[in-house]
Amino acid sequence: DRVMLRTRLCRALFSSPGLRVRASPSILMAQGGNSITLKDGSNMRDIFDVCQKHGLPSLAQGMIEFPPPERLRKIASEKVMAPEVHTYRTRMGESDYKEAMATLVRNIYKEDIVTASNVLATAGVAGGVTAALFHLRKEKPTATVALMEPFYTYHS
Repeated sequence: DRVMLRTRLCRALFSSPGLRVRASPSILMAQGGNSITLKDGSNMRDIFDVCQKHGLPSLAQGMIEFPPPERLRKIASEKVMAPEVHTYRTRMGESDYKEAMATLVRNIYKEDIVTASNVLATAGVAGGVTAALFHLRKEKPTATVALMEPFYTYHS
């Protein structure tokens, strides 16, 4: 099963003494302690390419090395034929999805103040980051924002 293989690769990568990520995501340590340095401004594709070159499994977001499970692809191929899939959805997110996300956050992170009414579903990370930063600027214009590394590399 490819999902299990991906999980094993992730575990092996993070538990391997042969590869460590230091304070900056732009420096990778390869087998034998040799460092691999990425150029400033490197993005996910660059990380993927470096991993390929050095025989490392890439965990860069969006650069999937394995196809999705066949069962998931079959379900998706059937669902895409539904007429309602090809219409604009609710701008702030589908209510059943928002409720499920709120329940997940309440159960896992014990955040009781999270409800479907204060969950925002966005079409991708860029939309979510932009919405959050615009809201912060509106509510607290003097706020300082710090993006920790590693962070979403397309926003570097």
